[in-house]
Amino acid sequence: MDPKKVLPKFDELPSFHNFKGCAWAVWGPDDQLGTVNLLTDDLVAQTAREEIRLTLSKSFSIPWDGLRHFGVLEHGVFYNNTPATSIALGLKSFADPLNVDPEQIKLGIHNWADHGICGRGVLLDLVNYFIADGSSLPYDPISAHSVSVEQLEACAKKQGIQFRQGDILILRVGFIQKYYALSQTEKDGLASRPETFAGLEQSEHMKRFLWKALSQPGVRACLTFTSIQSLILARSAFHNSFTYRSCVVFGTASLIDDSEPEHKLEALKAITNHPFKNLDLPPEQRDRWDDSRAPTETELKSTRVVEVTLEMASAKVTFEGPEDDKKDLADSDVAKRYWAGEVVRKTGWGGVKYSGVDVSAPVPGYVEELIAKGLHLS
Repeated sequence: MDPKKVLPKFDELPSFHNFKGCAWAVWGPDDQLGTVNLLTDDLVAQTAREEIRLTLSKSFSIPWDGLRHFGVLEHGVFYNNTPATSIALGLKSFADPLNVDPEQIKLGIHNWADHGICGRGVLLDLVNYFIADGSSLPYDPISAHSVSVEQLEACAKKQGIQFRQGDILILRVGFIQKYYALSQTEKDGLASRPETFAGLEQSEHMKRFLWKALSQPGVRACLTFTSIQSLILARSAFHNSFTYRSCVVFGTASLIDDSEPEHKLEALKAITNHPFKNLDLPPEQRDRWDDSRAPTETELKSTRVVEVTLEMASAKVTFEGPEDDKKDLADSDVAKRYWAGEVVRKTGWGGVKYSGVDVSAPVPGYVEELIAKGLHLS
């Protein structure tokens, strides 16, 4: 797969009978990998450079289920519209393991083994999310319970996680903790119980969330900001400089599209209210977003919002005055003849200019406070 390929949005995916969002055609009619295709060489290399690498020697007592394990049963097909009748069932023996008919092992997990499953693992710790404030876990991990999209998003936000293309999602729902808290009799009884556990809700809403989370490519971004505070004039032009505040951040930029209306509105509200965030007023008294007409559908669709997940940042502040040569400072003639000092730069808000219509609403208190505060340094 081209690492720069932009995947279709969920609503652009074709339907299969009454199933929306069928991604079978994304990687071609002969594909046997599915979303493992997203784990490109470039993505794996980038992950290895940026992320913490944790290597464990771990054995699993349950099998990995390939794309031939679970199909659309009512239509008799598996991944990529592969007929169930073409999938060989039961134990098979091969005289030459290196010379096997591909149709006999179609959609097998050996395809994943050949490609490799290596990427950025994202662990959402739902247990900690729910009990961090002292509350108890609101569900039984060994009983049927649906984890919602909203809970996943809230957990990711709390952990500071921004999903990227090809992420491997791992959930901690509390099964192990629950298991070790059981008596031996209760543990033995699990084998005879229905296989019900806490897990992802089965809904189109969840399908949309997972597709967007794993398919959004993101763009590596480096953003810089510099605010000049003053001009430093030394007696020698060679030593002139500025005092400033600067910041450089590295991260991944992604577009908040119209499939996430609530997220987009939240971002626009934050941008709108940013100039007033440092005012000495309660939040509800400096909320310009709520003090404005609600945006129309046309306005929202014509506005693009980009969010950047910060991964690394560096900031610097300088505040020293002129650094004259010691010889210049010792020479009274130079000191008297050439002025040196600091010219402070001020940026502030002036008075109010009204729009060209009749004004009926009074000037909001947060606007008056912004003008009174003067310098806009945020």
